[in-house]
Amino acid sequence: MKEVASTRLTFFFKFPLPLFMAVSFGFATAAGALQRSWIAIPFAFVALLYVAILIWFSPRLKVVSFDDAGIYILEGSQEFHIPWTDVERIHSLYMRWPTYAIKFRNPGRFGRRVFFCLPSQGLFGARMEVIDRMQNLLRGPDVTSNKIYKTP
Repeated sequence: MKEVASTRLTFFFKFPLPLFMAVSFGFATAAGALQRSWIAIPFAFVALLYVAILIWFSPRLKVVSFDDAGIYILEGSQEFHIPWTDVERIHSLYMRWPTYAIKFRNPGRFGRRVFFCLPSQGLFGARMEVIDRMQNLLRGPDVTSNKIYKTP
């Protein structure tokens, strides 16, 4: 049975939030420029850098679910299956917590990696057990453990 790894707010993080941030930075930069303030120039640089990062990051944010067979990535109305053998690693992005990246062994339809945001738990927490389960499935069965393979 598939388990959803992404937050329900993925659509919000992917479209409305970046648009709102870009427009807000644009208005703030324009307001500073209209007042002929020197602070408008460094603020405009930071705003452009932030908007560029959003343009690069937001389209790669996906709805991700998983089961024993692999991960499922939702793009629009289509869902694509990627087996665990094609996944190289799952790791956090330090600047965008609780955002995680799934890195693939070979570039494919989604490039080398996709991003997803974990569902929140409490005010500042995230459901880390989802990542733990994904990491365990990625590693595969532990052949040295007696839990899976019984030794005589």
